[in-house]
Amino acid sequence: MNGVDRIIDELGRMDALTGPMAEEMVDAGARVLVDTWKDVIRSRGHVDTGDMLRSVKAKKPAGSSEVVAREVYPLGKDAKGVRNAEKAFILHYGWKSRQGDHFVDQVEADANEPAVSAMEAVMDKYMKE
Repeated sequence: MNGVDRIIDELGRMDALTGPMAEEMVDAGARVLVDTWKDVIRSRGHVDTGDMLRSVKAKKPAGSSEVVAREVYPLGKDAKGVRNAEKAFILHYGWKSRQGDHFVDQVEADANEPAVSAMEAVMDKYMKE
C-alpha cells in the first residue's frame, strides 16, 4: 500500500503543476510583472505616445492552450505600425547614436521577489483549503 499511496501523492503533485492552482499562481506572478514593466517604463522615461506602456500585457504562449505559462512584454504595434516589443528591444540595447539603458534587466530584478511572493500567496491559499 505504501507504494500505491506514494504514486497517488505524486500524481496529485503533477496535477498541482497543471491544474487551477498553477494557473492562478502564474496569473498572480504575471500581474506583478505587468505592473513592474509599466513602473520601469515610466521611471526610465520611455513614454512618448504611451503606446508601448499601454501594450504591456501577459499572454499565454502561442501554440498550446494547455501550457501553464505567460509571456509578459509590450505586445502589438503602435499607431504608426511599429512593434512595441521592437521599441523595447531598441531602448534596452540602444542604437548607433544612443546607448541602451538595459531597463528590462531592472524589470526582471524588481519583479522577481514580489512575483514569487504573489505566487506563494496563491499556493498558501490552496494549502489552507
